[in-house]
Amino acid sequence: MLKKRIIFTLLYDNGYFIQSRNFRRQKIGTKEWINKNYNFSFVSNFIDELIILDISKIKKNKKFIIDCKSVCNKVFVPISLGGGIKSYEDAQFYFNNGADKVILNTSVFKNPKILKKISEDYGSSSIIVSIDVKNINGKYIVFINNGTENTNIVLENYLNMISNYNFAEIYLNSIDRDGTGYGIDIKLLEKLKILNFKLIISGGLGNFNHFLQAFEHINKVEAVATANLLNFVGNSLQIVRDNLLKKKINLSRRTKYL
Repeated sequence: MLKKRIIFTLLYDNGYFIQSRNFRRQKIGTKEWINKNYNFSFVSNFIDELIILDISKIKKNKKFIIDCKSVCNKVFVPISLGGGIKSYEDAQFYFNNGADKVILNTSVFKNPKILKKISEDYGSSSIIVSIDVKNINGKYIVFINNGTENTNIVLENYLNMISNYNFAEIYLNSIDRDGTGYGIDIKLLEKLKILNFKLIISGGLGNFNHFLQAFEHINKVEAVATANLLNFVGNSLQIVRDNLLKKKINLSRRTKYL
């Protein structure tokens, strides 16, 4: 049985780390704020992966890489980088700067063949396809370009469109629940029960019970990701992990914490 994972996601925009709510973004602080309030060398004891997404739309953003390396100093979990990947060369830029995996969103919608070259050179396990969805009249519609563009394509149809390409997982983010802390969208998970994809669920996580609910609801949920910078300061993630272990959730690491 594959082990479950806890993932922390950071959003980055031109020197600032961002708090998002329903894809409306608020600047929280620079790398200095992150290092002071989170210290990911410590936090990484309680997560299984760190995702950092550059939403600033600056091509091959060297400042983003510099700030990532500052935040990730002495972090010994897989690091996934994404944002603005429009070509194989963009993905290669992230791999060459230390990424274990890359995350693609809009580029997959516009040109899914981009997955072929990346998977050939770096392996399908190094690719995460990110999908942002919004509930419109009971149907989950795919949005692209940081949630600003409605594709008018239903989630199930989009998943069928990309099903023949090689990638590791789907990072599925609910725009409606993003940053709210209200809990995951159970109806969204129900839509995915019959589909054959490994899932990272994001959007709405605010406390331990939300993590537990995601892991227990369907087996296809491999990981749960939170990007809420304000909810999980201090030892909050340690508490989440400890409680999940007490509930016999099969997490990927059972580290003796500091």
